[in-house]
Parts: sequence; C-alpha cells; structure tokens
Amino acid sequence: MQAQAPSRQEPGSAVEAALLCIPQSPSVSRVRRSASGASVLSPSPRSKPPRLQLVLDIDHTLLHAAHVPGGAEAVPIDGVHSFLLDNPRARRQDRYQVRTRHGLHSFLHEVQKFADVHIYTMAAKSYTRKVLNAIDPEVRLIRGRVLCREDNQPDNFSKSLSHLQPADAEPAELDEFKAAYLVVDDRDEVWDNVSRPHVLQVPAFRAFDSDSQQAHIPPRVHDSSAAAWEADGGGGSSSASSSSSASSSASGGFAMPDPTLMDVLRVLRRVHLDWSSGGEESADRALDAQRKGVLDKVHLVFAGGLLETPDHPERCAFWRLAESLGAQCHRKWDATFITHVVAGEKRSGSVERAVKEGVHAVSKEWLLHAAQRWCKQREELYPAPGVLPDPSRLPPVPSLPSVEQRIKAALMAVKLIPVVGQNGEQRDFRLRVATRYFVGPALWPRVNALFDRFQALESNPNETSNEERDRVLKELTRLVGDDALGRIVSATEPPTT
Repeated sequence: MQAQAPSRQEPGSAVEAALLCIPQSPSVSRVRRSASGASVLSPSPRSKPPRLQLVLDIDHTLLHAAHVPGGAEAVPIDGVHSFLLDNPRARRQDRYQVRTRHGLHSFLHEVQKFADVHIYTMAAKSYTRKVLNAIDPEVRLIRGRVLCREDNQPDNFSKSLSHLQPADAEPAELDEFKAAYLVVDDRDEVWDNVSRPHVLQVPAFRAFDSDSQQAHIPPRVHDSSAAAWEADGGGGSSSASSSSSASSSASGGFAMPDPTLMDVLRVLRRVHLDWSSGGEESADRALDAQRKGVLDKVHLVFAGGLLETPDHPERCAFWRLAESLGAQCHRKWDATFITHVVAGEKRSGSVERAVKEGVHAVSKEWLLHAAQRWCKQREELYPAPGVLPDPSRLPPVPSLPSVEQRIKAALMAVKLIPVVGQNGEQRDFRLRVATRYFVGPALWPRVNALFDRFQALESNPNETSNEERDRVLKELTRLVGDDALGRIVSATEPPTT
C-alpha cells in the first residue's frame, strides 16, 4: 500500500507542528524543527554553498483568495481552488476561492535548489492551513517554518524576522541568521525597520474583483504562453512589462501571464550567487546591490510634470525611485551625458530635444516597470507621450508554430501599448507591432512599406486613393492572413466613450 502524504489538516503530524503562531508578546519563542527534521538554520558543509532562508508572504504575494458570501457551493472553475472555513461567530461555514499566481509551483520547485522556504503571514491559523493544503497538499514545496496568527489573535502588529530566530542564540549566531534571510512580500511597510532591508517587494496579485465577494474570474493564461514565460525564466531585460493582476484581455479573451515570480526567481538566483560566493557579506546587501544595478550607468532628467517640487526634486517619488535603482538623476539637460528623458503625461521641450538628438525619451512606466521587474526595460516599448518609435527598431518576435499562438502573442503585445484617445498614429503603430508576429524578417520591409503607403493615402485622400487603399489592404491581408488581420484590427480599435 502506498504511504499517504502528510497533510496540514492532520492533528499531531510533523507538518501540523510546523504551524507556529506569531508571539503576541515581545518575547521570542524558539523556532521549532521543520517537517523534514532539519533545523531552520542547519549549517551546511563547507563544500556546499550556504542556503538562503526564504520567507514568503501568502495573500497577494503567492495567491489571491476571495470570500464567497453565504458559503454557497462554488461552480468549478479551472485553476481555482475552493474550500470551506468555519466561522464560529456567525455559526456557519464560509467558502473561499483561491487562485495562485502564475508559475507558483515552478517557482517553489526551482527555489528549493538553493533556499529553504518558510511562510510568514498575518492570516489566521485555520485559514493558513487550508490555503497551504490547497496549493501544496503533499508538503513537497513548502517544508520550512509557517508563522501565522492564532484564530482569535488581532493582526495589529509588525512582522519581524526576530520571530524566526532562535531565542538562545549567541550574537555571532544571530548575525549569521540575519545574513541568510530574505523576504518576498507585496507590502514592505508591515515589516519592522530592522527586517525591511531584507524584503523584496512585489506587485500585489489580484485575480478577483475584491477579497470579500465572489467576483468575475478571468480566464487563465493559455498553457503555451505560461510555459513560454517559465521556460524563459521570466523574460529578463528583453521583456515588456506585465500586469500584476490576472486581468483578462477584452480583445483576446485571455489573461496575460504574470511574470512576477519568474522575475523574483531570477533575482534570488543572482543574490544567492553573490552572497554564497563571498561577493556580499549578507543576502540583504546582495539584494540591495541587485536593486542598484537595475539602472546602473543611466543618467536621466524628468519632464512633463513628474517632479512635484522642482526646487527639491530629491523629495519626489520618481526621483527617489530612480536613485534606488542606481540611476543618476539630474536637474538640467546636458547632452554630453544624459541618456534618458522620463516624461509624464504631457509633451515637453526636453522630450522634443531628446527626439532630435537621439536620446531615449520614455514614459514613466519604463521606470515603474524596471522597478517591478528588477531589470532595465527596452526603451522602444515605452515611448514618451506623443513619441512613436520606428517599428523596424523593435526587438525581434519569437517564432511560434501555430496561427492561434501568433494571434495571442500579437494581442498580448498590442495590449502593452497604450492608446491615447483617437490618436491614429498610435493605432497604426499598434497594428504594425501586431503584424510582425505573422510575417518573417524577409517580408517585414514590404509590410512596413504597405503601412506607410496606407497612412499616406489616409492623410492625403484624392480621387484614386480609395482604389489604391483597397489594393494595399488586399496585399496586407494576403501577407498577414485574413483571420489574423481582422482580429488584430479589432484589438487596436480605440476605446469607445
């Protein structure tokens, strides 16, 4: 008979013992042993690199859970877990639906190769047990400490890594303890000041409309797209930005993959390498070095109203964010070293000058997504308002075997490009970006020329322009494909008001 995997619902099991409650008093309880029997800070043999101690938050970091009012039977939805939780005050059971962040299981599987995984959540013990049993029922992915609240314990406290450290450790052991720990959480303000440098903050993951009601469940990302993200290790600097929620595409009817956990995995690997090889004395310093390397050698000025207090720019959020990523911020334009102009919502003289002198003119999203993804983003994908790049300078697109995969990839690329009002140039640019997924490099110059011709006919109509425009459209349809062209044209229509 096959042995049954341990369950977090079994009282008295080793895993049940791993559900520790956060101490309510300042005194710190001793950290117990993990489910596997190894201490939280097991000294590794010198022949092996030391392991990171990775502490993960649950809600909005690894998953999103929504309360279904009334505890009604949930309609089965692909990719959504459902469970009942006792509500003693109301004398009923409440139903919750849970959707995990894209790539969660792949992330947990990979991170185990160099880190011990722990959970630290402000959620109650009964809820935490149910959630972990849903996402890791065989206790193969999360085998470290699990800290949570007692069911009747208030959540008005700050998280602290001191709750994990051994109570009777010597000062040297505490230094070793702190050096090994990193935290992944969607909120850094809930951690105390001592622990906050160890926090790698991620965008909050939201798959439902709210936390307290059954909401619209967006469809899951297509399997091939999710696999491509995971195989690519999160994209890297060549990738465009991503949504931090599983919002569906109105045009394509599918959800964009959220690469957050693959991005985190990439950063954690680099942090572990820097720390374990002796490049940095602690994991939190290695994390800070990674952060400051995101925009290393970038010299930028801000334009378009991004600086709320121009006389004291260092107080502005965008200025501080850029400096935290390693960029050098300047008050005045200097063509000898300025590499980027980061612009707000309106066109400015600095943007005009950047375009004229060949300096990158990017939107504020370029900076925000660099911070979210911990890597410098391609400037071509983040043009400043009113600036459209040459489509021929865009990065190459992947070769996809099926037409359906190409259509979905094209629609995803289109969604990343904002549309401002009825701007015809932006719509033309979005169309060009999408059609690159259907023609090879050899045919792209021809397609680009057809777009140029069509735009010229639209701008300067004459007696024969309608006939010629029809010929251009017919040729584009032949090269791109009737179904594909129709769907991407619909996707690039400006929003109706």
